[in-house]
Amino acid sequence: MQSIAIIGHTAVDTLMTVDVLPTPNTSVPVKECFEEFGGGAANICTGIAKLGGRCTLVSPVGEDFLGSDYMRYLGELGIELELHISEAPTSRAYVMTDSRNDQMTFFYWGASSEFEHMRPRAHDAIHMATGDPSYNARAARLSKFA
Repeated sequence: MQSIAIIGHTAVDTLMTVDVLPTPNTSVPVKECFEEFGGGAANICTGIAKLGGRCTLVSPVGEDFLGSDYMRYLGELGIELELHISEAPTSRAYVMTDSRNDQMTFFYWGASSEFEHMRPRAHDAIHMATGDPSYNARAARLSKFA
C-alpha cells in the first residue's frame, strides 16, 4: 500500500463550552474546558491510520511537541513524522461553543509560521490540508501526485 504525505497544521485544540459567545470588550464564564489533539493535517493522518492506511505527517511543530503525549499517540498509530522543529510553540486553536452550537475560534499559528522557511521534498502522493498555500504549491510541484 502506498503512503501519502499529508501537509499542514499540527495543533493542540482547547475546546470550551459557554452559555453565550462574548461580544467585544466583555468576558463570559467557561462552563467546560478541555484539550484535544488537533490540526487539519494531523487529524487527517489519524483518520487514515485508523482505517489501516499509511501516511506521513509533514508539519512544523514546536519543541514542546517533542516527546509529548500527542507525538507518542501519532507514533502508536504508525504515522510517519516529517517534522520541522520551530522555536515557536506548536500551533493552538481556541474554540468556544455556545448553547446554540455557534462557535468562535482563535488560531495561534506559532510553529506553523515556519512553513515559509521549510523546504519541501518530493513524495509519491500528497494531500494538502490547511496550511501555507505557498509551501503547498512548492510541495505539489515536486511530487508525483497532488
